[in-house]
Amino acid sequence: GHISASNIDGDAFLRTGGGHIHAARIGGVATLETGGGNIHVDSAGSNVTANTGGGLIDFGEAAGAIRAHTGGGAVRIERVSGPTEVDASGGNVFLRQVDGPLQVSAATGNITAWFDGNKEAPAAPSKSGRKIGGSSRLLCNQGDIIVYLPRDLGVTIDAVIEQGRAHRILTDPSLPLQVSYQDSGSGREVHGEGNLNGGGDVLHLKAVSGNILLKLVEPSSDIGACNRTWPWR
Repeated sequence: GHISASNIDGDAFLRTGGGHIHAARIGGVATLETGGGNIHVDSAGSNVTANTGGGLIDFGEAAGAIRAHTGGGAVRIERVSGPTEVDASGGNVFLRQVDGPLQVSAATGNITAWFDGNKEAPAAPSKSGRKIGGSSRLLCNQGDIIVYLPRDLGVTIDAVIEQGRAHRILTDPSLPLQVSYQDSGSGREVHGEGNLNGGGDVLHLKAVSGNILLKLVEPSSDIGACNRTWPWR
């Protein structure tokens, strides 16, 4: 059967053989397990382990370490409000309205992240923009990494594709990225480096077997509109 819970101030262990799990807010450490249903949490403030045999794993807001496993569904977080770790195996990962640094690892499927960043108070009339608030790392073994960045974000890009003969780095024409290639006996590695708005926190992107796609958007742009602006779609 299904499990439905309202606000939980402490730790939570919710387990069902095959139904859905829904919780409003979980303040402590949480373990959520279902044999095949969806998992939805409105807000998670601490570490969460979520496992489903084939459903969707969905968080409204997260600010902690999330370890997610799904046999075929996606992992989705609507808002990342603080330093967050996501370790996913199986399915695509979608991270929207990212206001803090990320550590994301996906075994299979794509990683898509919409960075928003925190607006900085200008230190001088000529200086303004956004910062992530710390270095981030996105690692994908079998799939693409797709990243949306605000045009006024100060960030340093460090992108690597291990199997670069079959895959490539695709960037917005206005994003200053220098791409280099290194051939070896095992294949070709592609490396892209660049600073946006003078640089800032480092965004490490690594795809083993997949493409890396970078797109600049206006701050707080509509996500649906962002999807329509991709020239290679």
